[in-house]
Amino acid sequence: MKIVYEVTAAVDPALADRFEDFMAERHLPDMMATGCFLSATLTRCVDRFRITYVAADRAAINKYAAEYGERLRADTIGRFPNGVEITRETWDVIAIYNSP
Repeated sequence: MKIVYEVTAAVDPALADRFEDFMAERHLPDMMATGCFLSATLTRCVDRFRITYVAADRAAINKYAAEYGERLRADTIGRFPNGVEITRETWDVIAIYNSP
């Protein structure tokens, strides 16, 4: 069963463009380089961001958390110690529908 790891960030408007650049140019490539995720999507609504990672299964999420999570979170916090509020959720994919 695929798992969605969703990160949302409320970002100070003065930091939003810099945060977007960091996510697109560094953080998402670093996350994908872990090999724990099948895909990632970065979306933005003014100064709010949603980053959606898809993992093949719960084992991949657990591997990410155990081996990479702390370091990658610390990198983001180090670059944005203030002005960014992040929440994380993990979702089980129940069904995917595609257009015919």
